[in-house]
Amino acid sequence: MIQVENLSYSFPTKELYKKVSFVLEDGQHCAFIGSNGTGKTTALSVIGGLLKPYAGKILYNGKNIKRISDYGNKIAMLPQDPQT
Repeated sequence: MIQVENLSYSFPTKELYKKVSFVLEDGQHCAFIGSNGTGKTTALSVIGGLLKPYAGKILYNGKNIKRISDYGNKIAMLPQDPQT
């Protein structure tokens, strides 16, 4: 299970997320859908540990994770642009 609690992230000139929370149960699938530039890749990068959230926490099976290495053998992310 992946649980996101009160996740907040922003760029210097743009707030993207403020206190976003959701749970993905084992076996569940999720899609991030939106227009270009709305923060889908940024959200996955924060959840995947590539970017640090300004607030909130991400839990994997109840454990607060801070680095991708904490659960990297259980979850993967394939970017659209491999150089990203």
